[in-house]
Formats: sequence, structure tokens, C-alpha cells
Amino acid sequence: MQKAHLFFLFCLMILSAGCQPDYFFDKTEEIPNDIWTYEYQPEFTVEIEDTMALYDIMINIRHTRFYGYRNLWVYVHTLMPDGEKLENKVELPLSEPSGRWYGNCSGDICFVQVPIQMKAIFKEAGSYTFRIQQYMRVPELEHILGVGLRLEKSGERP
Repeated sequence: MQKAHLFFLFCLMILSAGCQPDYFFDKTEEIPNDIWTYEYQPEFTVEIEDTMALYDIMINIRHTRFYGYRNLWVYVHTLMPDGEKLENKVELPLSEPSGRWYGNCSGDICFVQVPIQMKAIFKEAGSYTFRIQQYMRVPELEHILGVGLRLEKSGERP
């Protein structure tokens, strides 16, 4: 019976590994002292080589259940390989109107990935730097534990 159980677990691991999204980049930075200030702006540099691929871009947020808002406003600053700069103000919804948190919560810690651009196109190969700045009305945003960036390949350009 033990061999059958081990075989079943092995098959389950293989199947679940095959179902994982084709993530290209995934990194989360810890927020110092769990207080996200205007000054702390995590940066993520991504090397893009495949300009024919489409990418889904998401922001990772780790927060506690004590976070006092239903959303989080951020600026996403993007530096392109050619030096061009983009700045987008983005709302990241974190909970339903009822107060139920999106994502996965375990104990007092919640983790959510919020899509900010689906099927994004990177026109040229090279280094792209994304800088994420909190843009709430308070200069010291409590109960944010980490912020990150995730890119997943989502197909090919037509």
C-alpha cells in the first residue's frame, strides 16, 4: 500500500508541475518595518529577449489583515531599453466591498497578484526597469509587507 501511495504523490507532483503558468519573472521585495513610505520605491529589472511573446504583467502584494483600505494606489514607472520613461497610476483592488480579502490569506498574512496589463508587448529586446511607488494619501502606509512584479508569457504576437 505504501508504494501505491508514494506513486500517487509522485504523479500528483508531476501533474501539478505541468499546470504551472509559464512565468518569466517573479520577484517580491520586503517592505522595511512593514510600513511603505513614499520614499521606498522597489525596482525590478527584467531582461526581455523574446519580442514576439505576449506577457501578462502583475503586481504582487503581501499585506496583513490589519491593512486599513480596500485598495492600493501605486505609480508604476517603467524605464525602457532606449531610455524612454512611462508612468502609469494603477489601482490595485485588495478586497471585496464586504471586506473579504482577495488572494490567499493564511493567519494574518495575505498575498494577492493583481493583473495590471494583459498581453503586453515589448517592442525591443533589452533591460526594462519597473519601479513601484505607493500613491495613497498617507506617506507611511502600514501593514504592507512586500511588493513585487510578476511577468508570465501568455502567447505569441500575431
